[in-house]
Amino acid sequence: MQTVAFPSLSERFAMAWGFVVLTVLFKDIHELFRPGFIDEARSGISNGATVSELALLYGGIGVTFLVAMVFLPRLLSLTVNRWTNGIAAILAAVMIATFPRNDLDDVWFALVQMAVLAWVLVAAVRGKG
Repeated sequence: MQTVAFPSLSERFAMAWGFVVLTVLFKDIHELFRPGFIDEARSGISNGATVSELALLYGGIGVTFLVAMVFLPRLLSLTVNRWTNGIAAILAAVMIATFPRNDLDDVWFALVQMAVLAWVLVAAVRGKG
């Protein structure tokens, strides 16, 4: 019988960030089906706030940051990995916490993402491989 090796800490970090990215993506796709969303997007207003070029830039930076965190854990040494993931988890949690929510599914996705980020932070601090 063949045994399956338990993923290393860097692999688990990468999987956790992949999960966060996929839930962000799914939430955004899911939002397309909310009544009135398309009209809001056409008018340049999202969740009651005007969408400016600066807001789009910040959003692009945020998404790029999350996607980068899927790959970085596989490239960094364990010590640098722990520091990077700990700091990134805090930054991502702040990003998610400050994003406006307009319905219960947005709250659900935010709670799930925060739970995963909390695991990343705890794992980074403990450093158990």
